[in-house]
Amino acid sequence: MLVDVLHYSAEQAGAFSTQLVEATGAEPNDTKNAIVHRGIDGHRQLLQSDRGGLSVNLLGIFKTLVDPYAV
Repeated sequence: MLVDVLHYSAEQAGAFSTQLVEATGAEPNDTKNAIVHRGIDGHRQLLQSDRGGLSVNLLGIFKTLVDPYAV
């Protein structure tokens, strides 16, 4: 998917895949871990045309990214 859909090079896809695998073993509060799990759910929602669920998922990712930087 990284190569075919997102047009990553094989090297970029390999490096990114390694980071994703490492993130799955992280603590539950880890940002990468949260994004990986939302991505898994989001892929299912996309395939099932669950636009409402996908929207909530994406907004949750943005919130996860912003919260650590909130003042």
